[in-house]
Amino acid sequence: MVKMNFTEEERQALDYARYNYPHPRVQRKMGALWLKSLGLSHEEICRVTGISPNTLRSYLRAYQRGGGLRR
Repeated sequence: MVKMNFTEEERQALDYARYNYPHPRVQRKMGALWLKSLGLSHEEICRVTGISPNTLRSYLRAYQRGGGLRR
């Protein structure tokens, strides 16, 4: 499991982007990251979002490297 810590500011930005980002794939990615920020397990996130565990790990690693909304 990929361990991550999110600031309140990051959580709020992810929450906003999961509905308001112009591209639906990015919305799905931001939704998965938002669920991770709430402490859901990888299994729960995959079930809720319909993504595979490999896709989730890819999203998380990209975010850790500065992808997504992180600056």
